Amino acid sequence: RNFAADRPNQKWPDDFTYIWAAEGWLCAAVVPDLFSRRAVGWSMKAERDTSLVMDALLHHSDKGSRYTRDQARADVFDCERFDNPRRRHSKLGYLRAMEFEARAMPA
Repeated sequence: RNFAADRPNQKWPDDFTYIWAAEGWLCAAVVPDLFSRRAVGWSMKAERDTSLVMDALLHHSDKGSRYTRDQARADVFDCERFDNPRRRHSKLGYLRAMEFEARAMPA
């Protein structure tokens, strides 16, 4: 299990987590780029199945509007918009994921 990458888009693992919402559990899949820890995709459903990761790779624009599972989706979406451009990662010398990628790629 090697969780290091020396360039962007070399390794994209998947990870799952469960989020409690008023309607019940919501399963979230996140696909990070191991080089910069940038989230390249995510998906959420009430049940964990094989399409969850495939959806995370293909589509991640879901926004909710109600204080139920949809609201949880919206909150996670807002978190992703914060995480990629702003969150500093200890694995990256406390740089932001997008900043780390920009520095690593030759001009």
